[in-house]
Amino acid sequence: MNDEETPFIYGLEYQTRALTNFDNANDNSTIRFIVGTQSLRNVNKVHLVEYSEETNTYSNLVFKHNQGEIWHLSSCSSHHNLITSCYSSVKSSRDGKVYNCCSLFKFPFDLSDTSAADEDYIASLEKLADFKSGRLFVQQIC
Repeated sequence: MNDEETPFIYGLEYQTRALTNFDNANDNSTIRFIVGTQSLRNVNKVHLVEYSEETNTYSNLVFKHNQGEIWHLSSCSSHHNLITSCYSSVKSSRDGKVYNCCSLFKFPFDLSDTSAADEDYIASLEKLADFKSGRLFVQQIC
């Protein structure tokens, strides 16, 4: 790193093990990625971070992930508003056991233009489907 480069640091409220690139559609001047928090007892969040190397600035949007602690995230390059999440959850069980799950989620609004989004409002991701034992249980059509 030379003397002119400034490191980019982004803080989260909980630890994380899930970080992935997020396709930036038609914009090559910024880098986008999503990161998910990991807390078994608190509401987890997915952060969409957009970073500009040219100006060394960033913007972010945060979404609630109410299902559980996030272990893995994956974005979809052909459908920019969809992600999959692998997570652990105790909320779906009555016996208090931790279950591993994988689901398809949709962002609550179109992410191709985030300029109109309110950075102070935290919307919830919309769960579209669960992946269970090699089968897909679709709750609604994408």
